[in-house]
Amino acid sequence: MTSPLPNELTGPYLHVVPPAAAAIVPATDDLRLIVETCPDLMCVTEMDGTFRYVNPAFKAVLGHEPADLTGKLSLDFIHPDDVPGLIAAVAANPEETSIEFRFRNAAGEWVDVEMNRKLMRDAQGEPAGAVVTSRDITERRKADQRFRLLADHSPVGIYIAQDGRFVFVNPQFARYTGYAEEQLLGMKPLDLVLPEDRDYVRENAVQMLKGARSFEYEYRIVNRAGETRWIMESVISIDFHGRRAALGNYIDITDRKRAEELQQRTLAELARSNEELGQFAYVASHDLQEPLRMVASFTQLLSRRYKGKLDDDADEFIRYAVDGVTRMQNLINDLLAYSRVGTRGKPPEPTDCAYIFERVLANLTTAVQESGATVTAEGLPTVMADPTQLEQLFQNLIGNAIKYRGERAPVVSVTAADDGGRWHFIVRDNGIGIDQEYRDRIFVIFQRLHGKEEYEGTGIGLAICKKIVERHGGHIWVESDKGKGSAFHFTIPREGGSGQ
Repeated sequence: MTSPLPNELTGPYLHVVPPAAAAIVPATDDLRLIVETCPDLMCVTEMDGTFRYVNPAFKAVLGHEPADLTGKLSLDFIHPDDVPGLIAAVAANPEETSIEFRFRNAAGEWVDVEMNRKLMRDAQGEPAGAVVTSRDITERRKADQRFRLLADHSPVGIYIAQDGRFVFVNPQFARYTGYAEEQLLGMKPLDLVLPEDRDYVRENAVQMLKGARSFEYEYRIVNRAGETRWIMESVISIDFHGRRAALGNYIDITDRKRAEELQQRTLAELARSNEELGQFAYVASHDLQEPLRMVASFTQLLSRRYKGKLDDDADEFIRYAVDGVTRMQNLINDLLAYSRVGTRGKPPEPTDCAYIFERVLANLTTAVQESGATVTAEGLPTVMADPTQLEQLFQNLIGNAIKYRGERAPVVSVTAADDGGRWHFIVRDNGIGIDQEYRDRIFVIFQRLHGKEEYEGTGIGLAICKKIVERHGGHIWVESDKGKGSAFHFTIPREGGSGQ
């Protein structure tokens, strides 16, 4: 049976309601209905904590008959370990107190409750008891414990900030900052942020609160040891114990940032080296070739004028000189071509590979006729590429297939297939093949598998092919066995590479 609703709640003690709300205080019958049907625990106590009134929710939530509690001391139902804290909290804030503690239900089990107590005063303003509302927070405590368990074992730093201060941090967050968890509680998040980054972080926080959506951004903090660390943070607005709060995740990305800085320095150094290489290419194409042309002209003049007029040794020396100058000119021209792949390339554009193939065949007409080669193509698509470099790529691969032939007439086929997000090309031949141990070596600049007496060349052609394919965002490799021909594979993305 419900204990009677005390007159204090309908009579002279109604003035405990804040004045601003006095205009909306319900009539006596309505107030009685609200109190008796409220799902929260509501009671009135004497100054010593004795129950004066208990609403029906005590029966529904805790199993206690309200009449069995009326007149009994409330402290007798509170866990002994929690009583000192409750008394201290009321003493510190006698007018209005909020605290959590454990209350014994009718089955003798301890239930976690959250209490809000407000002091009542009589008409003379003297303390006359308290109005207490409480709520069963057992499920919330269980959820908090599960969250705590997950947070304690998380590799990510986690915090909850409310009213501009930390109210929860996990061990990983403490490790990132160098502070103990108890030192962080109550600290302002911005106190950790490097002063130069505080405006940026504050603006992100404002946007988060306005939009109630998550962010992910990077900034610097200063840990307890005074070391600057880079942090990537994601933040989301949450409800924490009935009030708005910010839930944040910290990931220390200092190592990644240092790697990025090193990469930027390396790229800058590479850009400088490429610029120097470009300057070298200019010198090679002008200043170096001019004296070579002069030496070549005079040695060829010596050969024509004095061949057969001197002894055999002189003829051989002249021939060596002419041959050396010619090879040097070829080497410089190939180096120039290699350096220009990245510096003189054109942006990718739709390029008909079948048309490029026909141009290459026209360029190689003499080599095809002299070797009796059969060169075919099938299924060649239109791709996003630099037309000039794609022609150079096909010409090098097909030209090599004809050059490095065996005793049989060369048979070369060029095919292409759609391989998902890329085109997969194969240039296949029946030539002399390559030992497995040399498959990677052949794409390295100046690496030759044969002497110049066997096959002409500078050892740069396949290095140029590799550079062209990689400039287009693809990959090149070879499948081959000695004496069984070779299959050179390369890929080009369907959407085209960077063109850088």
